Amino acid sequence: MPLINTSLPNLIQGVSQQPDATRFSGQCDEQVNFMSSVVDGLTKRNGTRFVKKLFSTNSAISADSFVHFVNRSETERYVMIHDGNKFHAYNVLSGAEASINGATGGYTPAAGSYLDIPSSVGTPRSLLRASTVSDGTFLVNRAKTVATDQSSRAAALDKEALIFVKQGDYEKKYAVDLTYSTTSPVAAQVNLTYSRTSNRGNSYYVLTSVASITNGGQGYTDGQTYTIVSLPSTYSSKVVRTTGDIDSTLVVGVTNAATGVVTSASRGNVGTALSIGNNENVGDTISIPATLELGEAVATAGTVTNNVFITSEDDSHGYNADTSVIAGILVNSNSHNTAAFSDKFSGINNSGGNADFNIELSGNLIVLTRRSGKGDFEIRGHDGLGDGALGVVYKEVGSITDLPLYAKNGFIVKVRGDQELSADDYYVKFETTDGQDIGNGAWVETFAPGQLRSYDNSTLPRLITNTSLNKFEINEIKTAPKFVGDEISNPFASFVGKNIQNSVFFKNRLGFICEGNVILSEAGLGARNSSGDFEYNFGRTTVTTLLDSDPIDVIVEAQRVVSLTAAATSQENLILFSNNGQFVLKGEDLLTPKTVSVKPITNFEYNDETDPVSVGSYIYYPFDLGNHTGIREFSLNKTTDVYESNEITEQAPRYIPKDITYFSGSLSENLLGILSKDEDQSLYMYRYFFSENKKVLSSWFKWDFDVNIRGFEFIDSTLYIVATDTANTSTFILNIPLNFDGEDEGIATYTVSGSSTGRSVSIATTPEDNVTHLDMRVPALVFNDQIVFPTYTAGTTLPLRENISGISGIANNPTPYLATSSIAVYNDRGVKIPVTVQTSGSGSSAFTYLTLNATGVWDNDTSVWVGYEFTSSYTFSEQIFKAQAGQARTPNASAKQFIKNLSLYHTQTSDYKIKVTPDKRNTYTNEFPESFTSSGGSSQILRTELKDGFFRAPVFTSSENVEIKLENDGAKPSNLQSAEFETFVHTRSNRYGA
Repeated sequence: MPLINTSLPNLIQGVSQQPDATRFSGQCDEQVNFMSSVVDGLTKRNGTRFVKKLFSTNSAISADSFVHFVNRSETERYVMIHDGNKFHAYNVLSGAEASINGATGGYTPAAGSYLDIPSSVGTPRSLLRASTVSDGTFLVNRAKTVATDQSSRAAALDKEALIFVKQGDYEKKYAVDLTYSTTSPVAAQVNLTYSRTSNRGNSYYVLTSVASITNGGQGYTDGQTYTIVSLPSTYSSKVVRTTGDIDSTLVVGVTNAATGVVTSASRGNVGTALSIGNNENVGDTISIPATLELGEAVATAGTVTNNVFITSEDDSHGYNADTSVIAGILVNSNSHNTAAFSDKFSGINNSGGNADFNIELSGNLIVLTRRSGKGDFEIRGHDGLGDGALGVVYKEVGSITDLPLYAKNGFIVKVRGDQELSADDYYVKFETTDGQDIGNGAWVETFAPGQLRSYDNSTLPRLITNTSLNKFEINEIKTAPKFVGDEISNPFASFVGKNIQNSVFFKNRLGFICEGNVILSEAGLGARNSSGDFEYNFGRTTVTTLLDSDPIDVIVEAQRVVSLTAAATSQENLILFSNNGQFVLKGEDLLTPKTVSVKPITNFEYNDETDPVSVGSYIYYPFDLGNHTGIREFSLNKTTDVYESNEITEQAPRYIPKDITYFSGSLSENLLGILSKDEDQSLYMYRYFFSENKKVLSSWFKWDFDVNIRGFEFIDSTLYIVATDTANTSTFILNIPLNFDGEDEGIATYTVSGSSTGRSVSIATTPEDNVTHLDMRVPALVFNDQIVFPTYTAGTTLPLRENISGISGIANNPTPYLATSSIAVYNDRGVKIPVTVQTSGSGSSAFTYLTLNATGVWDNDTSVWVGYEFTSSYTFSEQIFKAQAGQARTPNASAKQFIKNLSLYHTQTSDYKIKVTPDKRNTYTNEFPESFTSSGGSSQILRTELKDGFFRAPVFTSSENVEIKLENDGAKPSNLQSAEFETFVHTRSNRYGA
């Protein structure tokens, strides 16, 4: 029976659930509270540092709370918490509460407002999504439907015409034909039936029929289509919002054309839906009163046609051909013209009017205005110069060149494009040079009259701005109204009427994701309005040409239904995630509406309970694996220029539980962390390392904490955690520094003073002190055989609670959190000091304090660490004898293996244990003991010794069905590099051809 050595070059390859025979060397059955490091080997994780207890009273947030971290700078980092009732913000470095809108104690959203989350709708964690850019955080509520602002409808187009003499000539005819009705139109009133069609967060109702006509109005034309212009603002005390900008219309029936009274009506264009309340059922119907736009009243009773015409004077005077003179005659007539406006319309003169029209003459321009409340009219001009001498502008023109450069300020007209296309029509408004009512000026592009211009900002995501240290403001996102075009040439963004799922910032554009669309703002985000407020722009700034800076609104096209829920940036591209596929949005050198494209790239499932995590050039995202969770690593192959999505949990497919709540990564540490609602006291960690584009480390392991984790985030090389105690009575902030050089960060900067003695003591450690691994760790002092804690002072790096004022004259100095009997105290040199937990008070006023077991041993002002010890463990895979088979080594079923001993190689290690549990036998333990160095006999000068070398422990059992586990259950470091098993092997036969 030969004696052989089997070496494990390292112990950092993490957990594998593959059969032992197929595992890689260094993979294990279980790894808990150890870190895998290509530099330091298998190291005991650092302990959590207690920062501060949150909330003014004992209060524990639930697992359904929303937690989001903000990294503003190295000296300013925050966490935002929505607990279902209030929204809070805290400084994670100091623990201080940040004010929100000028007040502390939390921001309470108004009932029904954007950040109000009733339990019947969902939870803050499931509904809220956040993305932070610079000082601003955009907060999306997935249950809220975006609506338009019904009060933003632009004024209707005035019934006003411009008549201008373009060319003067002698003895030429100038004429205007005018048709109108003397009957005033009256708006019709109807009752409409709307039906609910969706079970989404809000109740969506669409127009289905006309229930009744309550007032037929007057002035309508049979068979014509009219827009619904007015709906009630509330229904059964619930707010009514329209969810788009496409108007609903009715086709009316008129029995008597002379009066134009509506006697019947049917649904025309369904238009956009209404959003009303939350709890109705699909198929429910409601009846809502509405008002139709006014009828035109041109083809009704009282129709009048007036033909205004004049002939210009002869050439006896040169000014007779002046365009202003001819315009004056057209209004006021002369000795031989009796068909001017003043002749046809009683009371009309240079600036007068009658019951039907008002007229204003200025130079060669005549402004003809229909009186308020009167119906529409038709107007046409013609002349004796081939109809090129008299211009008439009313409602629309065929070309911008048809418009005069001397006109009325604010006059709006539509410029038609292609007769068969409405998307190239646009509107212009005249602006005089000096702001006068009529004068010279220019035509500028404007928005269509009578249409909605603005979003209802109360239904859009909130912007949370960090205005200064520990100060935040929550405000509605201000969006720019539409400045140009109409509902066809410049429609509202496609998120109107839908629920935004997420936000993203990409290439200097703010983006929203909803259903199958990606909507990106104008390049540069927008501009400040006249009041100085910044407005995000999702509309075009001109519809006459498509600008590179225009907003982008694209739909993802695929052969299956696509519902986008998240996005992440990757190498100049935006990767979009749906529950069953991934897509890439990209442009060319510039991202513009002309160059943008969205293409499917991979078809892997994605679990949208958490957002994907971008770490360097890789994106990581979760997917469901039955009752467990898998993780994929998404990247662009630099060689093939093809996107790849590789599973990184293939060696441990049943390791990570389902119901993932938080997911984060650290680029500086090559580390991922995953939190599951099912195991909220553990973080599942993934450590990876690439060398020359080849992954040489892919290690899964777990960190256990004796707290309920509610959220976490990696910021640089620090892990920040929001957690509650196991009894769910309080909430606090913790952090774990991940990158340290074998030395503690020390407890300097704390100064505690006693007013009765005038003492002032600094708690400080020296740079060579080694790390003390305690969870919930806080610094403290020994004083009169008690442990006393420092007061928070401005500028400290690890502040504590604020209600401890010193160390003298304080009986029963309380711990910063409620301690239990398993709490431990170590001096700054790594020596454990036995203590007893004492309790004082009762109920909500109860607190704990610590007394030393040995009195008179430890000097006053001895610096100590206080916290909880935790156990780090590593369980070896079964050691299987593998014989040579060609170029590889494979398991040999004919061999029996008996382990004699195990040798562990370590560096800078205090102590650890090797536990061996043979099948059906008791566990026996071999301990590599801690040792101390000192320059004398007092405990005050003892220091834990950290050693390099190896430790050999006897095993003496079969390699089958035995558990061999490494443990460190103290607070001092263990850095384990490699292992070697010495075994007896007996083989019944030799492998042929080996």
